[in-house]
Amino acid sequence: MPVLSSLPANVTDNYNDIIGSFGLNDIEMYARDIRLSWKIYLICIATTFILIFFWNLMLRHFAETLAWLSIFIVFVGIVAIGFAVKYFADNNYPEGDKT
Repeated sequence: MPVLSSLPANVTDNYNDIIGSFGLNDIEMYARDIRLSWKIYLICIATTFILIFFWNLMLRHFAETLAWLSIFIVFVGIVAIGFAVKYFADNNYPEGDKT
């Protein structure tokens, strides 16, 4: 990250417009968090590849069953999200509220 005090005036104005309301400390904190958690990212990527490999292996042997299972799971998930939104709306918005 550049040192803000060492930048020319015209670049400083553009730099302030890019950074906006976040501030330089917040961006450095986000970059540091990503840099320090690289092991977690690698574990997640490896796990994803392993799960995809097993899914494709199962798909090769049980394609029709997995296709119907996927359709059923997506349908149940959509219905569950619908009920969750309805429950949230009933608890957080008064009766007759149009907003």
